[in-house]
Amino acid sequence: MEEKSKPKFYLKWPWNLVVYIALILVLRIFAIPVILVLSAWNKKQQPDGPAEGYCLQRTRGQLKKLWVSGILLFLGLLMGAYFVGCIVFEDFSTWEGIEYGTWIFSGVVTLLMVGLGGYLAFLYLRDAFCPEKSRLAQSIRDQLPYPEEAPPVAELFAMVDEDIKANGQWFDQVAVGRKWILGDDVTALDRVRVVAGRDEIERHTSGGRVRVTRYLELHILDDRRQTQITTLRDPKELPMILECLRLRVPEAIFCSYSDFNDYSKYSDADWRELEHQYQARKAKRADREYQKEKAAAGTNAHFILTDLRGLRSSRVDRAAVETQLAGLSEYGQHFGVELIEPLPAGQAGCLTQMGAGLVEQGLVVTAVFRQEDGTYRGWGLTTTAQQAGELFGRLLDAHQPPDLTGWEPLRAVDEPEEERPRVQLTLRETSGACRDYDFFTRRDLELAGEGLNRGRYSEVTLLVSPWYLQILAGDASDARFTARCNNPAAGQVELYETKCTDGQARQWLLDLGDGRFRPDLGQWKNITKQVLAELKKKDKAKAKANSNT
Repeated sequence: MEEKSKPKFYLKWPWNLVVYIALILVLRIFAIPVILVLSAWNKKQQPDGPAEGYCLQRTRGQLKKLWVSGILLFLGLLMGAYFVGCIVFEDFSTWEGIEYGTWIFSGVVTLLMVGLGGYLAFLYLRDAFCPEKSRLAQSIRDQLPYPEEAPPVAELFAMVDEDIKANGQWFDQVAVGRKWILGDDVTALDRVRVVAGRDEIERHTSGGRVRVTRYLELHILDDRRQTQITTLRDPKELPMILECLRLRVPEAIFCSYSDFNDYSKYSDADWRELEHQYQARKAKRADREYQKEKAAAGTNAHFILTDLRGLRSSRVDRAAVETQLAGLSEYGQHFGVELIEPLPAGQAGCLTQMGAGLVEQGLVVTAVFRQEDGTYRGWGLTTTAQQAGELFGRLLDAHQPPDLTGWEPLRAVDEPEEERPRVQLTLRETSGACRDYDFFTRRDLELAGEGLNRGRYSEVTLLVSPWYLQILAGDASDARFTARCNNPAAGQVELYETKCTDGQARQWLLDLGDGRFRPDLGQWKNITKQVLAELKKKDKAKAKANSNT
């Protein structure tokens, strides 16, 4: 058993602030190196990240900027002292125009300095002591589908903190996770549309002096056409941030700073085109990932499995067969493995399929052989689940047909074969392309649900007779999914509709595929009349169009 590491001592908030202020009061300017050492030690004592979380640490870190407002207030007080001193001690009757100008200028500067310094101090103190009203918290709310329904600030920060802690890569003051980017603001990765880095040096000449200013910034334009800007300190980190974002958001546009300004000024029509291209790139990448996942799932080019539910799949291996054997629990259940190319088996013929099912005698493994004259002959063996697994294993792994010693020939029966339920999976992509599948597995249903959630599919329809289920993705006005299904028990056409979350929609797809889909239609809305009315309207329009032609 692993020993838990003892918690290390460190200065927690707000005691670290109290200590720093006390040091400043006692040591004055000499407190700076001591504070820097204490700050570094405090950070070292928390190797797993700040105890309060990255977001809360970022908001409390705004207190470090109070020196800016302090300088502004100090300059404002100096100018204010001059302004008031002139009123008290100067004789205005002896003044000329330049004195009046200087006096008025000092008053204006006083107002500006005090106002700006006070405003900045208010922002910094608000972010530190009221994080729910901070700029960082508001930026997270703005990324949510319904900002007005955002959870409390603790949950908001936890969403970002957990992602950064588990997946974050740090570059200067910026952390890039799998879902969030933490900088001066927080940006959701799936909202990023345009990214640019700014590393520019500007020189200004005034009075014979040259002033050099370097701008080192990360600019992000999201799908709301809002810009988030984060200021960096290390020029070497900027290219690394951009490279990381290219890997995390490959569909986004990466451009120069000058081009970034052009994108931010796009018209509505140009922006819609940009969004369409983004979604097309995203769908294309999702399709590549989907194909990779399917390939990684282990398809078999030699066999097709028809499982206990009647679904067919080319993903056949020992584990799949063992799962089917374990699922045999009722009399009449059976599954089969069909060979794409018949396997020669000597005098018995060519093996075309093997199956297993439960009969009165117990578990029976069957094998069907094609004879030279084109007829078929079946054999059966009453056995145990372990022996059945070995028979299927030798067939799948070594392409070895069963030894028919001890097997009995099967007798034809007059009873018709049990009718398999009609199954079909239809996937409609956001681009409008539509594909139908008669053969699919549970994993295909999982990927279909994930495709809906990722925005690859706009509609997924699953038919497992007598049930019919249609899932429609949400839109910008309502991100919830729409589920529609029929009611087979009604004896006539009845259609129902309800709103649901992505998780519920994916679960319903899996339940229907597993044969366990039994929704509480009392909570659904009956849309039968609405659908029939729409169909009649379309039929009338079609008939009218035909009569006109």
